[in-house]
Amino acid sequence: MIWGLTALIFLAMLGAAWAVYNLLFAGQAARAAAIERRLSTLAPGDAVMEQAIQSYFRDRSYSTIPYLNRLLGHLPNISDLELLIHQAGSPCNLGTLVLMSGVLTSLGFLGGLLESGLTTGLILAVGCGVLPLMWLRFLRKRRLAAFEEQFVEAVDLMARALRAGHSFGSGLKMASQELEDPVAEELARTFEDYSFGKGLDDALVDLTRRVGLQDVKFFATAVALQREIGGNLTEILDNIGHITRARFSLLRQVKALSAEGRISAYILCLMAPGLLGALWFLSPNYLGILFEHPMGKTLLIVGGCFQGLGILVIRKLINLKV
Repeated sequence: MIWGLTALIFLAMLGAAWAVYNLLFAGQAARAAAIERRLSTLAPGDAVMEQAIQSYFRDRSYSTIPYLNRLLGHLPNISDLELLIHQAGSPCNLGTLVLMSGVLTSLGFLGGLLESGLTTGLILAVGCGVLPLMWLRFLRKRRLAAFEEQFVEAVDLMARALRAGHSFGSGLKMASQELEDPVAEELARTFEDYSFGKGLDDALVDLTRRVGLQDVKFFATAVALQREIGGNLTEILDNIGHITRARFSLLRQVKALSAEGRISAYILCLMAPGLLGALWFLSPNYLGILFEHPMGKTLLIVGGCFQGLGILVIRKLINLKV
């Protein structure tokens, strides 16, 4: 009896509180609902809103792990690694890169420590730890080479759009829709920044920072100067496309003439590791002392260091830029 009476009193108090709330705040709720309906009629469509939200609120996190994300946020010069990941096509985030490097470093150190000792463990730890960075640098080189090839077509397409009477923003959007990645991805992001409030000069500066190619710097500088002092932008874009094509043609001629030297460089780089592998396969006992004796381990380390230095010097010599 007492429990039933308590429940009735509790329900009556809830009902009274609900009635008082409706009496005091019913007008305010009605006004808020009317304002919300009014704003919904004036707001753009869902697709436009979603595009705007993606443009302004891009994922800025370094990792999906909260502790690692906070830790990476306090590290200095982290923007260089972020730029490397972006230029490589964003195959992973920064947290994944750090975890991959940490795992490979630990595996290399433990494997070398158990197999040969502390020195070998440290060498393998460093070598395995930089493998993710080397992978990203390879992806960046391939992606930027593809961007450089496609950017000439993008400049020509924007010049044709301007000649047909479209604005520069429309030409930028057409190039991002008609061409393929990676140039379409970068131009689409630039057009989104420009469409949702960022100035055209700032959007082009961000494009230059993200890509870092000389042709893009020329393009952004030409557009910024044309906006400041005037001129025929269509003719400027045509000249940029012509100069870029001439540079590509000259670079291909230089590569063709220097093919013999580059092949000789590759042979020199692969000769020592190839000879070591062949001797190990043909006569393992002959090279066994090289890996077991302390003097042999020292010679291997010194030889590997000189081999790496030689590869860097040869790569610098055959890296032709026009």
